[in-house]
Amino acid sequence: MAPNKNVFAATRPSKMFGVLTRLARLSLIAAMASVLGFAGHWHWLLDLCAHFRWQYQLAMLLGLVAAVVTRKRGTAAILIVAALANAFSLATANGPAQNESTSTAGAQRLTLLLANIHLGNKNLAPLLALIERESPDVVGILELSPQAAETLAVLEPRYADSAIDPRDDPFGIGLYSRLPARIIQSTMPPLDLPVMQLQWTDPQPGNLWLVHPFPPIGGEATQWRNAQLAHIATLIRGDESAVLAGDLNTTPWSAAYRQLRSDAALLDSSAAHWAWPTWFGPHGWTGVMAVPIDHVLHASGWRVIRHQIGPDIGSDHRPIIVTLERVGSRD
Repeated sequence: MAPNKNVFAATRPSKMFGVLTRLARLSLIAAMASVLGFAGHWHWLLDLCAHFRWQYQLAMLLGLVAAVVTRKRGTAAILIVAALANAFSLATANGPAQNESTSTAGAQRLTLLLANIHLGNKNLAPLLALIERESPDVVGILELSPQAAETLAVLEPRYADSAIDPRDDPFGIGLYSRLPARIIQSTMPPLDLPVMQLQWTDPQPGNLWLVHPFPPIGGEATQWRNAQLAHIATLIRGDESAVLAGDLNTTPWSAAYRQLRSDAALLDSSAAHWAWPTWFGPHGWTGVMAVPIDHVLHASGWRVIRHQIGPDIGSDHRPIIVTLERVGSRD
């Protein structure tokens, strides 16, 4: 007997309907995680939920389409509300929004290149080419290994004031400055991870801090990260000339990020832009979990001229190039 074509025709839409129904239901998980992320100050797991707002937004939009097609009105309503709340957080978390300013003639400017180069990265040619092209005043390097420090020694003739603390773990650090300056090396409690402070006095005094707190990979680790950020905030608070740069291991939607900015009275140099990811993971597939954890924050004595996420330099992080200008300053 020949197969009934009508049976196959009816089966295909039925299967597609089932797939869309499951997609709509699964997207409710993203909606729930998005909402839980707003309560990150209560528990480290809730704060962890806050980091993946780009992923939640995509999942909820796909689920919303599926819910509309399958006429799941209740599911669609939940997804609309959650997606709007999530979108508002995406748009505002690194604010208040600032329009990047046109440089004022004669004003003091600082261009910083921040790069987490990845401990296992042995090819630093792309980084050196980027530094050559951008010619920043200050270069901050994170995850500086002893081998990488030897390679980056070529920067020293151009960046006379420099300090390095290379390590075999991911917390090596290096600071290279073209500005005549003093670099003070210290540590952050409770793990004594390195911190560098760049102090310059001419043409107008300023302070730049370079840090790399511990990642929040568990409850205790999150407490370490938060303690380190709290320590940095106490050092910066009240300094209108301060700039804080680093892989802070926190996204703009995290309670830890909000606490840091509140305690230290800092603004985000990326506030005129969406909070685009800077960490993409060590493998191709981990790119789906990409998050913005590298930051340049500044006190009220600065305004932003330029903020740019740089190209792939062979690391799991993208570099950041920021130009700041002192408010009311003249060389």
